[in-house]
Amino acid sequence: MGAVAGVIRPDRKIEAEEEERIFRTLETYQSDALQVWRDEGAVIACAHQWLTSESVGERLPFLYKGRFVVTADVVLDNRKDLFYDLNIHPSRRRYMTDTMLLARAFETWGLRMVYKVLGSFAAAIWDKHEKKLFLFRDNSGSRTLYYFHRNNTAAFSTTKEVLLQLPEVGKKFNENWIAQFIALPSNVEALDMNITVFRDIQQVPPSSIVIISEGKTTVKPYSLIDPHYRIILNRDEEYEEAFRSIMAESVRSKLRTRGKQGSLLCGGLGSGIVASMAGRELNYPLHTYTVKPKKDFHAWADSHEAAKEITALEETGHCGGHIKNRMLTLDGSHPLAKLGNHLTMLETPFKSTDTFFRREEVHKAAKEDSVRVLLNSSRGENTILWGSHRLNHYYYTRMLKKMKWKQLNGELSSYAAHYGIPLKQVLPVLAKKALKQKVRDSGSMPNWIHPDLAKKTGVFELCRKYSYPLTDLGEHQLNDFRKRSLMQNFHWNNEGTAAAKLSLHTGVWERDPTNDYRVIQFCLAIPEEQFVKQGLERSLARRASKNILPESVRFLPHREDSAAADAVYRMKEAWGTFCLEAEEMVREGRIAEWVDMTYISKITEEIPGEPSPSYGKDVRFRILSRCLVLNRFIKMHESG
Repeated sequence: MGAVAGVIRPDRKIEAEEEERIFRTLETYQSDALQVWRDEGAVIACAHQWLTSESVGERLPFLYKGRFVVTADVVLDNRKDLFYDLNIHPSRRRYMTDTMLLARAFETWGLRMVYKVLGSFAAAIWDKHEKKLFLFRDNSGSRTLYYFHRNNTAAFSTTKEVLLQLPEVGKKFNENWIAQFIALPSNVEALDMNITVFRDIQQVPPSSIVIISEGKTTVKPYSLIDPHYRIILNRDEEYEEAFRSIMAESVRSKLRTRGKQGSLLCGGLGSGIVASMAGRELNYPLHTYTVKPKKDFHAWADSHEAAKEITALEETGHCGGHIKNRMLTLDGSHPLAKLGNHLTMLETPFKSTDTFFRREEVHKAAKEDSVRVLLNSSRGENTILWGSHRLNHYYYTRMLKKMKWKQLNGELSSYAAHYGIPLKQVLPVLAKKALKQKVRDSGSMPNWIHPDLAKKTGVFELCRKYSYPLTDLGEHQLNDFRKRSLMQNFHWNNEGTAAAKLSLHTGVWERDPTNDYRVIQFCLAIPEEQFVKQGLERSLARRASKNILPESVRFLPHREDSAAADAVYRMKEAWGTFCLEAEEMVREGRIAEWVDMTYISKITEEIPGEPSPSYGKDVRFRILSRCLVLNRFIKMHESG
């Protein structure tokens, strides 16, 4: 567990100076031990974090069966199943490390081991006899792994910085990656998971195996999710019980650590379910963390919804067993305050500027409390929390078209009762929707990529290839997009990257029970109607969390995230600096060959003199923020 790295040149020895540069880089990361395996033409290392009790004192990398050199950044979730399948004697199970289990799994199943091991991992196995390097990354890319291969040199690392120490690796930028970063309107940074912002550095894609042998590189994708698998039960209560069972197992497996456990707690449904279940598993306090808006934010934004969430999370604490909550106001923090540090840490331009600075502060607070595992529910929106008013309306219009009057009447009556809407007001809206299905495009982001770059890279053709939407989706498209998003690996890569890089600097591992393969498969396999039943949006989670969460949380209305408005508010004191940097960016023209600078210049001139809550949701602010991030990153590395 931790940062892994290796350089392999079978035809010549690794120079001592080169090895020293790699070591110096690994020493900057949080670790309990820095260990190395070396042989003629190969150096493999690990800055090892002893996250679990089994890993304490583990030798990593290690030589397995005199043939395979194994190193891995890994924590497994299905150890009991693997003990049984691999016939591990009971006397050895308590002390067997996750890396040794990976080695045994590779020996037994070969490349098919990726279908057997569950958890967070990025692993490398060097076959000395066959002169083959195998690189593995888990199905959702929760740990990072990059590589370089040219002629007779193969290298891999958890971070790009290690690879940039090699004499063969340059800092030239990959325009295909940059085009995707600019063209994609969502927080997805790239669709092609093989490439990175640097031309010479490749990425092992999530849910993939990379094999380097005899001068060739082969990428083998795999998928744990079966989109055709179906779960059909007799009653709604059986789906609810199955939901609780599979979520409890996922939470239990994610809590395994020799340190303290923590969880993000925002007062909402997803984080509440995760924290409450975790609190019930432990006989000692679960440390939870809530980022609280600054005192005068509500008056500025004319929003008091967050106050309800604070009350809700206090009630969650009482309902969820052993929970010790810590409120963080993050005074003085804002998205630009440490942007340079964040770019250095993430090693790439990124889009989540309004949330990453919060994430880093939570990690720091968790480290202060000696927390080693921090639970979250980041992927819950597309798994356990799937649903929205739009989705409910879509199902009701389908029932209307199919003339399922009795079922429709029951659902509409429940919906109207839950949300305090007269039934006679709902029917005309549904009738209009049934007659004409309209695709919304109100939130579409303007195209700000330079036309020449778009043409040169074929970025919009790539979007069509992956069925990636460039505009808002209509209600009838939501379920199909959700299925694709859970199957396509690029939707989650940036989340895994952020979590992995933060752990290298704090020693705190993020684990997401809502992103567990078993949870994803369950949520895809059950009937979609389970997410809209009984007139509820996010119906399954609300129904299944009875006796887990208080009623005030179970039926707390889902509201738009205020993170963007909060980020703008926190930038008030630095607003002048933000405006000046935007003007300087336009004047210098560093990224003019990639972006439509005429448009960027126009929206720079339109920056308000004082920030307002609505500006946080303005697409112009999002575009300008991404431009500043890209410009700052290029400026940091242009000397290379």
